[in-house]
Amino acid sequence: MRRREPTVGALASDESVVTQVQPALVDIAPRVLLVDDDEIVIERLRDLIAAAGFEVATASDGTAALAELKRQFAPIVILDRSMPGMDGLELTRAIRADSTYPGYVYIMLCTAHDSEDEILSGLEAGADDYLSKRVSGAQLLARLATARRILSLEHSLKLVIEERRRMAMTDALTGAHNRRYFMSHMRRELKRTRRLGGDLSLLMCDLDHFKHINDRHGHAAGDEVLVEFVRRVQKSLPREYDWCARMGGEEFAIVLPQTPLTGAATVAEKIRLVVGAAPMLTSAGVVEVTLSVGVTSLSVFPDPHTATPEQLLSRADDCLYTSKNHGRDRVTVDGIAAQTGSAGQPLKSLLYVDDDADIREIVEMSLSLDGDLKVVTSDGGERALLKMRVEHPDLVVLDVMMPGMDGPTILKRMRADPELACIPVIFMTAKARTSEIGRLRELSTIGVIAKPFDPMALGKQVRALWEAR
Repeated sequence: MRRREPTVGALASDESVVTQVQPALVDIAPRVLLVDDDEIVIERLRDLIAAAGFEVATASDGTAALAELKRQFAPIVILDRSMPGMDGLELTRAIRADSTYPGYVYIMLCTAHDSEDEILSGLEAGADDYLSKRVSGAQLLARLATARRILSLEHSLKLVIEERRRMAMTDALTGAHNRRYFMSHMRRELKRTRRLGGDLSLLMCDLDHFKHINDRHGHAAGDEVLVEFVRRVQKSLPREYDWCARMGGEEFAIVLPQTPLTGAATVAEKIRLVVGAAPMLTSAGVVEVTLSVGVTSLSVFPDPHTATPEQLLSRADDCLYTSKNHGRDRVTVDGIAAQTGSAGQPLKSLLYVDDDADIREIVEMSLSLDGDLKVVTSDGGERALLKMRVEHPDLVVLDVMMPGMDGPTILKRMRADPELACIPVIFMTAKARTSEIGRLRELSTIGVIAKPFDPMALGKQVRALWEAR
């Protein structure tokens, strides 16, 4: 089932999810910078303002004031109108011309010249308030309270704008990024990768039989499954700059910057195992969930510098649908899939793993009838995994029932190992019931062969599964 994404307009008008613009007065008073060449005036104002709880810094001229603002920002500046060198009006214009400050600067001009022309010239230069040096201490503190209230309102407005911007780029249900965010930031990721070098990989993930989950357990439980899925994904991502976006319904994209295809295949298999390792607890009960994944990267393109987000999505989608069409609950890797058994790629080497020495000999003889196929064997466990790393077989055939480490366990270890994760696997089992074969097919294998088998037909069975992969 695909869910409709909330529109930006709907998000912006929903006051239940957006902080209203109200002054958010903070406990800590803003820092105040006093600028005056008269040390007596500076001392009197500093004592008065500090006694009211403000942190106070001072500067004796305009140049020193600008340097102090750069060193440590002060949102309130009280400055003298008449100073040698850079006067108050020039300093005001200089502050207003600088857009690098982290917040708004509330400027109060304080001077003995308080004619209407003087006041207007100060306000036109960019001052927010104009005080006479004859003003009482009580009135100065009241003006500071007004400045603090206005700065708090500006801070609240910034928070609202940031929250609305975040919500426009966030999936409201899961908290993951949404498709809008993906399309915008994927272009930035591609530009960064081309500038810095390296690779970038993309995973497309789809929860298997999600419609069945909704139909059986209800849409509320389906929503809980999506939320839990995102939680597990975020916990599984190896680095803080890897990210996930909900593309719609039960489809998610995972972006892995500076990650080659083989590394992405390992991450994809890890996520698949984490999602399916334990049922998800919902209000409607426990729900079993599996995941299909398609993996691609810039490296599979003839010219990575011209690849677009849409092209990456298309290739990852193709791999995802391959996973779906081959039984679900599996990872299909672009490029690597072509090297490990896609149509037209010949099968050259195979490792057969079985604890029964007689069956190993029979299988080796049967498959060796094809002189072009190299066949090696192992009796199981860690020795089988070591032999895979040494021999690098195109295909592994595993007996299901083995002491110590059975076939499914060996497969799980393979999928967790970057060197072995993409090697196709066929199971052989004496338990040829339909339910058992179905269960084994779901363990990211390309097929199951029943025991006892016909030695003369075994090679043909293996090649048929390989070619249909």
